[in-house]
Amino acid sequence: MSKCINKASLISAFLLVALLFQLFIPTSYAANKSYQEEKITFQSGTGPYRETLNGTVLVPNTSGLHPAIVLVHGAGKGDQMELRKEAEMFVRAGMVTLIYNKRTKGYSKTERSYQLLADDVIAAMKTISTRPDVDTKKIGLWGFSEGGWVAPLAASKSKQVAFMITIGAPLVKPLQQQTWSLENRLHHIGVTSDAMIQSLARNGAKFVYSAGLFPEAAYDPVPVMKQIKQPVLAIWGSQDRIVPPEESSQIMKKILNTSGNYYNTMLFLKDATHEGFQSSEDGFANTPSFTADYEKELNTWLDQVLKGNPPVSKVIGQTPTQERLSPPEVTSLHWYDSAKFQLKLILFFLIVFIGYFIIGIFNRKSKSATAPLVQKWAKHLAISGLVTVLLFWAYLLLIWFFGGQIVGYIMLGRSIFWLLIQLLTISTCLFTLWLIMVWWKNRTCVRLLDKIRFSLLVLGGIVLLPWALYWQLLFS
Repeated sequence: MSKCINKASLISAFLLVALLFQLFIPTSYAANKSYQEEKITFQSGTGPYRETLNGTVLVPNTSGLHPAIVLVHGAGKGDQMELRKEAEMFVRAGMVTLIYNKRTKGYSKTERSYQLLADDVIAAMKTISTRPDVDTKKIGLWGFSEGGWVAPLAASKSKQVAFMITIGAPLVKPLQQQTWSLENRLHHIGVTSDAMIQSLARNGAKFVYSAGLFPEAAYDPVPVMKQIKQPVLAIWGSQDRIVPPEESSQIMKKILNTSGNYYNTMLFLKDATHEGFQSSEDGFANTPSFTADYEKELNTWLDQVLKGNPPVSKVIGQTPTQERLSPPEVTSLHWYDSAKFQLKLILFFLIVFIGYFIIGIFNRKSKSATAPLVQKWAKHLAISGLVTVLLFWAYLLLIWFFGGQIVGYIMLGRSIFWLLIQLLTISTCLFTLWLIMVWWKNRTCVRLLDKIRFSLLVLGGIVLLPWALYWQLLFS
């Protein structure tokens, strides 16, 4: 009897473990019954940029030759798992699919080359084309966001590319696109101050461009797109807030038709984000699922293309309407926009405002006294001016470094940090005026070294005025 109970207990425990395994097994693992996975590596780049890239090939569990596709990352570190859902979508369509980790050599926030990334794509294609289960005449590319610049480059350089799919492809310059995206985010969180947006987004864009802090900022995708002769499916979400969908789609369609490539389809996904997911928060957040039309329309287009009947100049869905156009002027610089000029101004302000305190150390030994009232307002001006300049530049770089993700509490249509910087700017201008007035009234009671200090301070305050006007710190 005891043995029977123990045997029954073991069977029950085994069934319980099996049930739990079925409940908690990852979905992607469960789905692997329809396809196999293979880990691969391949070499790309030359010289110091030569690198071994790791990837995964997803292969349908069907016999015979298969069409294939290489997935190209958007901006960022580019872990292959970020494209896992897209890869599974393509392998369900019967395609051998390659995803890979983006390179680390030559790619960072301050360094990148789309030519180098395109070479990685071509190397990935060559790797997948050596497989005996791949139809080498049916290898295509899928590029997301930044991949919408990279995939066309690869397609223009390699005759092996049979077709190209993009989602969220920007057909404007990278800095123009990023500025538009930043403006959208500022509006979304409640910023209504035109001055704050003009200063941080547009003037800020010119600074980071001139300073070399935004690599490939002025890359022009138009000449490359003119070379594309393969069938193209270009997809945009109607609520794309990262890339201007209306502008990009119009530019791409015009280029392809003008250059004689009529095998183009523009697909607009209703209520979809930049990535093609169902939209949340008016396009600024994703739900876990792609929109229903994404996979359906993708499969329909692939079926037509792979059978040799690509659609001719077709539009699916309603073209999105942008609330504002992207600013092309951000890559056109005047002398006062340049980082060199702005950095000289920063150095000047630091010398003037910090110099006031340094000279004051040597001035303590003087027996003659300067009127306390003059010293008081001079000190206020030095502190206010220094804090204004340092806080402004810290905030501007914070906004650009984190892409507008960290802005601060919004009050009166602007961030509390912006309000503080504006108040400090106004205070600095008023302190400058007040110092001039009290110094004039007490001009006979000012020591020689103090005259030098006050002169520098007044000069700094006067120069700060046009600087503040340029950066929109005195406007609403």
